[in-house]
Amino acid sequence: MVQQHTVKAFDEDITRLRGLIAEMGGLAEVAIAESIDALIKGSQELAGQVIERDKRIDALEAEVDKLAVRVEHLHPIVRRPIKHLPREYVSRHYFPCGSHSL
Repeated sequence: MVQQHTVKAFDEDITRLRGLIAEMGGLAEVAIAESIDALIKGSQELAGQVIERDKRIDALEAEVDKLAVRVEHLHPIVRRPIKHLPREYVSRHYFPCGSHSL
């Protein structure tokens, strides 16, 4: 019964992690499009808005990092192969020297 609870909690954490990553990706996609628009139009106002909203992306990244570490440490019984972890997490925690080259 304890392992069943652990697996359920692990799956909930992974679902939350995937949701955060999807949200972060969606915001980044919008930011890139708006950045290009700001550059083409020469709009400092739009560029400033993109920069301001980037704080939300940074906050999501920090939350993803914390949750990924939590999953790794609290759910060792149900650890999955490294290929199931987000690439950014793997690069930062397993291969930190080249994390910005991926």
